[in-house]
Amino acid sequence: MLSPYVIVTIQFTLGLIIFGTFCREYVLDWLQRSNVFVAIAPVLLYQGFRFLGLTMLAPDQVAPGQDMDAIEVIAYGDLAAAVTGIIAALAAYRRSVLTVPLAWLFTVVGIGDLISVGITVAVAGTLEEGIGVMWITFGLIAPLLVLSHGYVVYVLVKRKDEFSTSVA
Repeated sequence: MLSPYVIVTIQFTLGLIIFGTFCREYVLDWLQRSNVFVAIAPVLLYQGFRFLGLTMLAPDQVAPGQDMDAIEVIAYGDLAAAVTGIIAALAAYRRSVLTVPLAWLFTVVGIGDLISVGITVAVAGTLEEGIGVMWITFGLIAPLLVLSHGYVVYVLVKRKDEFSTSVA
């Protein structure tokens, strides 16, 4: 029987390969040709789906015996990343001068959350106890979250001059 950590590694890796290939072949070229605000906004908005982490706080969604302090760290960290991602996306849609600082704030909060989740899951033994339907996030949501974080950082660093010339 495979350990939960092997399963999650397989799920995440395959998701990363699938989404990475799809983005490279079908999405990245369009984003590169787009105005910098148009390019970053939907990627930031996708991060809003991190609200799904709150599912772990709903009744009967995690196995009895889970360290609920650890579950709360995961859920509220995801929520913080979702909210900052949505706010940064809204700023980008408005071509606001606040887009860059908000996107950096989101990056710090979001990457910090991903690191925190990894550590929390490992230390608290969250995968051994069971996390219900949230398993699906490891193959369908987390890989794209990681890829989109990489893209946001890329845009903030490599296309930074475009923000000042495109402000509404």
